[in-house]
Amino acid sequence: MGLSRITLTGIDERTDLSKVWMLSKMHPLVEWGVLYDQEAGRGGQYATRPFILDLLEFAGRSGVNLSLHICGRTVHKLLDGDATLMEMSYQFPRIQLNIRHKQDPINRINLLRFIEDRKKPVITQHNDNNVEVTPHLASVYHEVLFDSSEGTGKEIDQFSYMAYKRRCGWAGGLNIENLPRLLPKMYLAAQDRAWWFDLESGLRTDGCFDINKAEQVLKISREVCIGRSNCP
Repeated sequence: MGLSRITLTGIDERTDLSKVWMLSKMHPLVEWGVLYDQEAGRGGQYATRPFILDLLEFAGRSGVNLSLHICGRTVHKLLDGDATLMEMSYQFPRIQLNIRHKQDPINRINLLRFIEDRKKPVITQHNDNNVEVTPHLASVYHEVLFDSSEGTGKEIDQFSYMAYKRRCGWAGGLNIENLPRLLPKMYLAAQDRAWWFDLESGLRTDGCFDINKAEQVLKISREVCIGRSNCP
């Protein structure tokens, strides 16, 4: 199986979608992550709903891979059945729910029900905040992202692959400087299982998603993977 996705997270209204399309044609494994929080203001790291709807239309025309990363209290609204959020989230092939269970407890029953009803991949992060959540999500649609940084940019220091029969990935402090050193460790930990990795903070320049850094990440990933399965 091997590397199945490279998730580059943080595209928004300022991102040149023509370059997104070009890089997608060159690197079929790339997945563009979009951050969404209903309560966030315009102009930060989060995309607006109008942009997300336009992005979905763009993906329908171009075939680029997308994932929706839902943050903050918006996750609770989604799991409580907010119709607008449900409709939007169901249009994405993969979504990630950024929860912090110890700090802001999630309803695990509602979470598992949502994953099962959606019948498409749903990612949650595995870290100290969510150790009580991951083991309870016994679903073939659940995927696990090892991310102890939780968006802070702290570099990954452990590479393990969970015993659960789920696709797993890694995130945390990845950037164009350390990726050549850390990517081989992911390959070694995953062995022949399907996996992915995700960058967010390492793709930003002055707080904005940098498409040029995204291109560098994809170039590095291709160089590291030569001789391995599924080159990006």
